[in-house]
Amino acid sequence: MTSLDGTQVPLSHHAAPAARRPAVDWSVLLNVSVALMMGLSSIVLIEPAPYEFLFTITLLIFLVGGGRIPVILLPLLVLAILYTAGGFMSLMPHLGNTKAVIFTLVSAYLLITAVFFACYVSEQTERRLAIIQNGYIFAAVIASVAGILGYFNVAGLGEVFTLHDRASGTTKDPNVLGTFLVPPLIFVLLRFIKGGPAASPFTLFLILLFFSTILLCFSRGAWANTAGSLGLLMVLLFVATTSNALRWRVLILGTAAILALAVGLSIALSIDGVREAFLDRFALQKEYDLGETGRFGNQIRSIPLLLDRPNGLGPLQFGPLFGEDPHNSFINAFSSYGWLGGISYLVLIIATWVIGWRLVFMPTPWQTTSIAVWCPTFFTTLQGVQIDTDHWRHLFLLIGLTWGLFAASIDYQRRHRPHLSHTQ
Repeated sequence: MTSLDGTQVPLSHHAAPAARRPAVDWSVLLNVSVALMMGLSSIVLIEPAPYEFLFTITLLIFLVGGGRIPVILLPLLVLAILYTAGGFMSLMPHLGNTKAVIFTLVSAYLLITAVFFACYVSEQTERRLAIIQNGYIFAAVIASVAGILGYFNVAGLGEVFTLHDRASGTTKDPNVLGTFLVPPLIFVLLRFIKGGPAASPFTLFLILLFFSTILLCFSRGAWANTAGSLGLLMVLLFVATTSNALRWRVLILGTAAILALAVGLSIALSIDGVREAFLDRFALQKEYDLGETGRFGNQIRSIPLLLDRPNGLGPLQFGPLFGEDPHNSFINAFSSYGWLGGISYLVLIIATWVIGWRLVFMPTPWQTTSIAVWCPTFFTTLQGVQIDTDHWRHLFLLIGLTWGLFAASIDYQRRHRPHLSHTQ
């Protein structure tokens, strides 16, 4: 037999059998499942939400398909286990409280999602990041359109998609909707900056859509998250990149996008109802924050009590005792999960900060995307001081992505250390 280059190749009596493809391509199924899960992640008016059902399927595919946990992600797994263990220990005296049981199970489930997303993007990183980003942006469009239609009561949708005259969209809480939209806003802004004029019209429309909806949520935390993430994105893209072309794009297109947002804000504030609600919410402190029995007063009064109770108060027990929820994820961690859970949660957040700040300066093909992930991750974890974020699905998605990108970046640098490419 003659080969393609003209040389003679002897025929064997027994030709080697052709390599068989697996009957099921688990990787493809996994990617499809993740895309569906992310695309429907904003629809949480009913619970369990589609996100929960699809995550169950996704996790099953991951496990059956031979999914693995890289060694570098074991600290995340250990912290998740300790946090969950603390929760179940604190739950023991309250097993007859159905809401407390569900609360603890949801916490465990969210930690599992963080570990899954970390494992998922640690391999085939660029492709899987694109799947998550595209699905997230699609979900954000659904939530944003619903929020705007609801706020302006188009076709009577105000009753469904607003809460207390604030846009809530397909979520149950304006605060959640506002912060849910920050990551896709940052993702799209990065595409606008990197894509140049050809990518401008549609991406600019999405930027204005997400920004408008965040505004109409009238969430002080979401506004601060947005401003902080936008500013940090510009700084890190300019400082961390080695590409002068990207630096110029940051200066020119980033400035253009911010000016467009400023114009959009001015137009929105020209509407009487929007302006009045904005001015009412645009305050560092509201009346219910102040006083001995206000939000901050309750938090201060709870600290000595929590220091005397290694097992905490128990899941959902802070509210009945102090009149309202703690509105602070760190205090809630010690209250609902005891010292074990509280310390584990605190260490998880601090560890995420450490690897996140290291991640953004690691030269990899996905460095700019890592920056776009880290900016809202950092500010959303900071929001835990201002509001209860420990049951926000997108927070644990972001934490998982940060850890997974760090694992992938460590592996990439180990394999390509002599030939690290410049950021693109």
